Amino acid sequence: MAPAATLTVRDVMKADIKTVKTTDTVSAAIELMTTYDIGSVIVIEDAKPVGILTERDILKRVCPKHLCIKDDMRTGLGRKA
Repeated sequence: MAPAATLTVRDVMKADIKTVKTTDTVSAAIELMTTYDIGSVIVIEDAKPVGILTERDILKRVCPKHLCIKDDMRTGLGRKA
């Protein structure tokens, strides 16, 4: 792959964007993001983009602050499969 200094946004962007409506649930957006292994979705209203919902938005505003890391972490770091 070419160095970042010579790449354009078009070279690395995804053209097949996924969208959600402002009236969709956050759970539906999370399911879409998980299904397509993407970190954000464009939010539309009246068929026009009005915003973006990112993984960070969900982590900051939706996930409970009292979650126990042990209950949700991945294990097996450093082990060979």
